[in-house]
Amino acid sequence: MKRDHRIRNVKPGEFRSRLTIDSFKIKPTITESFSEGLVAYVSNQHNIMEEVLFFLNNPVKLPYMNYLYYTRLISIRDPKLYEMVHDFIYINPDIDKLGIKKMTEHIIQYNVKHVKSDNGIYLKSFPVISFEDIYKKVYQYAIKAKDDKPDNVANIVVAYKRDSIFTKEEKITISSRARDDLNTQLHQEIIHNAVNYLVSKESKLLKVTNPRIVKKTTEKGLKSINTITKKMTSETTSLIDEHNKDAQFKTVITYDKYNKYLKIKDKSNRLISKEISVSKDTVSVFRSISE
Repeated sequence: MKRDHRIRNVKPGEFRSRLTIDSFKIKPTITESFSEGLVAYVSNQHNIMEEVLFFLNNPVKLPYMNYLYYTRLISIRDPKLYEMVHDFIYINPDIDKLGIKKMTEHIIQYNVKHVKSDNGIYLKSFPVISFEDIYKKVYQYAIKAKDDKPDNVANIVVAYKRDSIFTKEEKITISSRARDDLNTQLHQEIIHNAVNYLVSKESKLLKVTNPRIVKKTTEKGLKSINTITKKMTSETTSLIDEHNKDAQFKTVITYDKYNKYLKIKDKSNRLISKEISVSKDTVSVFRSISE
C-alpha cells in the first residue's frame, strides 16, 4: 500500500501520534455534504461549533492502529514494538532523528507497562522499559519500517482538530454517521452498476426486477431485496422505469420459453403450447411480440 499523498510530511523535530486536520496537505473547502471537505458540527456538551474534515469520496487508507489503546510492552523483544514503530512511521513521513526520539518517549509514556514503586512517602509509577533500553531498537525499526507495507489497513473517513472539543462519545457518533453515509454511497453504486449491466448487457425484452438485481449484487455482498429497495437512488429507479416500459417479460423463465417459441414458431399454437408447456393464449402473446 502506497502512502496516501494527502498526508503531509512532518516538520523537523515533529512527531504525530494520530492524524488531525492539519496533518493533510489539502486545503479543504466548506461543504454541506459528507463527500470531501469541512462540515460544521455543534458539540452538545460545549454548545460550540467546530469543523470536522470528511473523506467520504476517497477515504484515507492507514494502518489499523486501534491496538495502541490497549497494548502495553514489557520487553523490547515484544513483536508489537515493531508494529507500533512501523505504523507511526507511516503517518509521519520524513520523520527525523528528533522526531524518532519523541516517538520513543510517546511509546514509553503510553505503550509500555508501568509498575508502582513505594519510595516511603507515596507510590510512584515507573516504566518497566527505560528510554535507553528502547531507543536504539526504535531507531533501527524506524529505518527498516520506511520500506515495509502495513499488514492491516483501515479506511479513515473523518479527521478532527488537534485540540478538538468533541468528547469521545461525540466523535464516535460523528464517525459512525460518516461511515453509514459511506456505506450508503457504496451500496448505491453497487446497485446502480448492477441495474446498468442488466439494462445494457442483457435482453431488452426482460424487465429489471428486484430478484434479478439481487442476483447481480450478491457477489458484492448485497443479498437483501429490502436493502436494494431502501438504498436505490432516484437515478437508478428512472433507469429501470425507462427500460421496463418497453420490456415484455417479468421472469427469466417466461423469457426462456419465448426463446424456445422462436425456434418453433411456424408450428400451430396447439403444438407449440404442448412442446414448451405454456397456454395457447401465451403462445398468441409470443406471436404478437415477435411480429
